[in-house]
Amino acid sequence: MLCLISRDSPRIQGKEKRKSSAINPNPQSTDFIKKVVEYKSAFIQDEIDFGQGWSANVGARYDDISNADQKTTFKFGVLKALTEKTRIRANYSQGYRAPDIAELYVVAPYFRDARRFGSEVIFGPKQHTYKLKPETSETLELAIAHTSEQFNAEIAAFRNVIHDKIELVAKNDGKPNKYYTSENLDKVEIKGLELSSVYQFNEKWAVNLNSVWMEPINKMTDKNLTYTPEISASIGVDYQPIEPFSLNITGRYIGQQYIDETNNQKISDYSLVDVGFNYRINKQMRIYGGINNLTDSSVDLKIGGDVGRYFYLGTNYKF
Repeated sequence: MLCLISRDSPRIQGKEKRKSSAINPNPQSTDFIKKVVEYKSAFIQDEIDFGQGWSANVGARYDDISNADQKTTFKFGVLKALTEKTRIRANYSQGYRAPDIAELYVVAPYFRDARRFGSEVIFGPKQHTYKLKPETSETLELAIAHTSEQFNAEIAAFRNVIHDKIELVAKNDGKPNKYYTSENLDKVEIKGLELSSVYQFNEKWAVNLNSVWMEPINKMTDKNLTYTPEISASIGVDYQPIEPFSLNITGRYIGQQYIDETNNQKISDYSLVDVGFNYRINKQMRIYGGINNLTDSSVDLKIGGDVGRYFYLGTNYKF
């Protein structure tokens, strides 16, 4: 028997604005230019039960972005329940992403070990513009998952092919006027494995583990992507002494990563420890906070800066 389980069809709309003299097409002018990027999208998704443990998920998304072409993308997934607790799934999906306003128009005086300029900026050492194209992708994922009262785990293999990938690249590397800007890479392939699991000891204690191995290759050069670690992992402990209050501590490991397109320079791996809390006051309001990089571990400036130990506190309120 064929059974429609659910249907979702939300719409999304947004707008980004940027005003700067650095995006004036006349580099001799100091007049400020205003740029606006509008995003409109809608998608529909159906989940269908075929019976005997088989089900499927199909969807389509339409994007209308003011600085890019209109685009419709699709996804399709099949799930098979082997037992009450174990299932396998296969997913195919298409992706579409237009350059955001930072990739196009940002002027950042401090970024990694140099400055960063959007592709359409003319400022300082950047003396020409670059027309960014939207990136498109196709992803195939195969996974097996196990779910029980105390233990959940999933291992997934994936392959992602991206055309015209928008990537930050270094210009004039090694010279005093080095800077970063965004450009398109013709074709990128990312394949790998991801393992995630959660073990619930009791109502108060739980441990979660996540690890990813991937091979990110620029197919035009057969070199690894820059600033993309092949191995990363995290382990976290959650503690909930009373129902509205919870604590967590997470250890993160980030593996070595290349920082140049020729793959001659690598940044060393590093580890960070974060702690946080969450307190739900009522159905509408909660407060949260914590300390990132609790041990004040140093991080190489070339991968984005080192803010050291970082304290934060915030609140959420739902109307």
